[in-house]
Amino acid sequence: MFLSWKLRLYRIASTCFWLIIWQILGSLFKIETTPATVFQELIKLATFETLNIVLYTCCLVVLGFLISFLLGLIFAYIAYKSTLFRVLIDPIVAFCRSTPIVVIIMGLLLYFSPVNVGAVIIIITVAPIIYLNTFSSLENMNKELDEIADVFGASIFTRIFRVHLPQIVPSLFASSNIGIGFAFKSAVTAQVISLTAGSIGEQIYLAKLYIDSNLLFAWLVIILAVGSFLQFLVSFIFSKVAHNYKIG
Repeated sequence: MFLSWKLRLYRIASTCFWLIIWQILGSLFKIETTPATVFQELIKLATFETLNIVLYTCCLVVLGFLISFLLGLIFAYIAYKSTLFRVLIDPIVAFCRSTPIVVIIMGLLLYFSPVNVGAVIIIITVAPIIYLNTFSSLENMNKELDEIADVFGASIFTRIFRVHLPQIVPSLFASSNIGIGFAFKSAVTAQVISLTAGSIGEQIYLAKLYIDSNLLFAWLVIILAVGSFLQFLVSFIFSKVAHNYKIG
């Protein structure tokens, strides 16, 4: 589930290559924003205030993601067991997947506070991803294992944790890895539109308002770093789960 060290080095080298190209072009054409100026802005942002802003957004993302993960998992299992429930929930899932995020955020602002909009939009965008991937994995499970569980009279909890869960862990990892990225992007988008006080989204809006491209790119670097850390965290957790179930 983790990238090899060689692939990581290749990615770092590739990133450094394009940063050098950007810096050279910036020097030749007198571009205001270059990696050097963005780095200087990052140094200025190295304060406790910035840390509080990042932690605030991260807590919102993690909370929204956990709720989305549980809802997607539970709904997928119910849909797997009940065709009626699946038919009833399909239009909602289709709506959440098809409607542009910006439109949903604008609609939510009519009924929720800016803080709550960030959490709700994460659930709306991430839960369907978890739900669809989990449901697909459940449908493709080895049915013979279920039959063996019937023969031995296994309880519902034994089926879930000893028969079903080990088979869907790889799919859960893939959907969670995508979902945490969507959660972070959706939360920041909601914060930009709703101007949530003390958030990363508010800082991005202010950078755009003051036409400060260096500050904007500095916050972009922070977003990329935090997003990568959250994805690493998901990978680490699922690697432990996979190890416990001897998967992969």
